[in-house]
Amino acid sequence: MPCLSGPACPPWHWSQDWAEQPDPVPAVLQEIGTFQEPVSRRHAAHDIVCGVEFSPDGRFIASAGVAKQVRLYSLVGHLQQDELAFTDQPLVVQRLPSKLSSLAWDHNQNGVVTVGDYDGVVSQIHLESGHFIADLDDHSGQR
Repeated sequence: MPCLSGPACPPWHWSQDWAEQPDPVPAVLQEIGTFQEPVSRRHAAHDIVCGVEFSPDGRFIASAGVAKQVRLYSLVGHLQQDELAFTDQPLVVQRLPSKLSSLAWDHNQNGVVTVGDYDGVVSQIHLESGHFIADLDDHSGQR
C-alpha cells in the first residue's frame, strides 16, 4: 500500500522525468453557451451563480447561487441552435431559504440535486416535484 500521509512518508518533490511524458488524454474545451446578464444591473449582485453542473445524462444544466434559487435549464434544444446565449426561461426554479454556495447532481437518483448553503445546511431536492428529500443542518439551526 502506498504511503499517503504521515511522518513515514517521504516528502513530495517534482521529478523532471514527468515533464518529458506526454499528457495521457489531451483536453479540448469548447464553449457551448453563456448565461445572459440580468436586464437590470441593479439586481446583478443578487444573481451571482456559485455552482453550475451538467446532469449525469448531459441533457440539463443546473445552477445555484446567491439568489437562493436552483435553476434547471434544458440543453437538448439549446445545443441544436446556433446561439450561445441561454435566452430560454429555466424549466424549474426551486427557491430555498438561504444563499446557495454549491450544487451537485446525485448520480444514483434521477432528477435529484444536492445543494449546500452559506448557513451550513446541505439539502437534497427532487427538482421535478420540488420535494425536499433530506436536510442536514451542520450548524444546529442557524438558518
